[in-house]
Amino acid sequence: MPMTSKDETADARVVDSTPPASKDRILVCDDDADFVEEAADIAQEVGYVTKMVTDSSLFVETVVKFQPQLVMLDLNMPGLDGFDLLNTLRGKAPIRSLLLVSGSDPRILLTACRIAEDLGFPTVKTLPKPVDPVMLRSALQESYSEALSLDLPAIDRAFEDGELVLHYQPKVDLKTGIVQSAEALLRWRHDRFGLLPPRAFMDVLVEFAQMRRLSRFVIDRGAAQVAAWEKQGLNLAVAVNVNARSLDHPDIFHWLSSAFAQHGLTPDRLTIEVTETEVLGQGVKTMETMSRLRMLGVGLSLDDFGSGYSELRSLYRMPFSEIKIDGAFVAEAAKSDAGYRFFSALVGLGHSLGLQICAEGIENAEAFSAARAASCTLGQGYYVSRPVPPERITEAFLRTGSLKFGSSF
Repeated sequence: MPMTSKDETADARVVDSTPPASKDRILVCDDDADFVEEAADIAQEVGYVTKMVTDSSLFVETVVKFQPQLVMLDLNMPGLDGFDLLNTLRGKAPIRSLLLVSGSDPRILLTACRIAEDLGFPTVKTLPKPVDPVMLRSALQESYSEALSLDLPAIDRAFEDGELVLHYQPKVDLKTGIVQSAEALLRWRHDRFGLLPPRAFMDVLVEFAQMRRLSRFVIDRGAAQVAAWEKQGLNLAVAVNVNARSLDHPDIFHWLSSAFAQHGLTPDRLTIEVTETEVLGQGVKTMETMSRLRMLGVGLSLDDFGSGYSELRSLYRMPFSEIKIDGAFVAEAAKSDAGYRFFSALVGLGHSLGLQICAEGIENAEAFSAARAASCTLGQGYYVSRPVPPERITEAFLRTGSLKFGSSF
């Protein structure tokens, strides 16, 4: 990509992209030239105008000239370390956000974060090294979207003009490797900020009381996608995320029945996911709705199980068909015997109640193996597949006639 022009005064140690004035600017400061190039590439794809610095002696001068809104800074710079640079940075530019990276003890990153906040920087984020490109992209998208001023007309346009889209993350049977279903995950395909994850705009939807509208949207679009796949011979159920308060809305059964009738589906083709922290705070009406959904044949999945520290009695008091064990427990199961034993106990508890168990957040082969050894039913995470547009799943199926773990989506 065109990351090319060199700043002649910087002796090839400062590199920038051609700056359209309307875009936000990011300065990437790290002594690892390869990492700087990779980070700048990702930043440009997100939508930033980028400048890169690999020599700490050029940092302050570059900040003053470039006037970035975001600075990505390695704390372990030779010469002047990141703490020195933080103290010299204040007041030099209209910096909206800092992204601090380091391969040092995580506690050092946390300390640097507190120092930066005390120095008055509005938003401070941290990433450990080696930096995961997916996490970096997500952090940059989130920082970029914070500059976005959203109002109700903008939200209306997003719904009406197709800017809100669903990407799908496959869920694989851990015994057979066959993809059994997919979770629909919301994205905003913004004309300026690119593809935004939900955390970048969900608070705005809540602020403008759009969650019920969103719930109906994901139900209809998810059902439409199941029907589209069935027409192509792909038998893939879909799970959609619904805000727990939407379960109390009297029209939710109308939304579902309309979607099933319009797209010619049976209710078991759709699962509704609700998070543990949300649903446990709801009352009798929510429990009644969930029971009626299960009687109708709709799947009901408890997402992020373990993250809310709920009473275990919620598992048998509420009519779930599936629990998804939080990724933090999956990661710990791959790291230690104690973590694996605890994870296995959660899996065994779920199975004893007749529930399907999905391990979410599987990020590597070790986590995949741990989840399979613990007899989880399904697995989901970036190691299996990232969330992808639905046509990518269709293309993979049409190429091979099947979808299995290892398919190239």
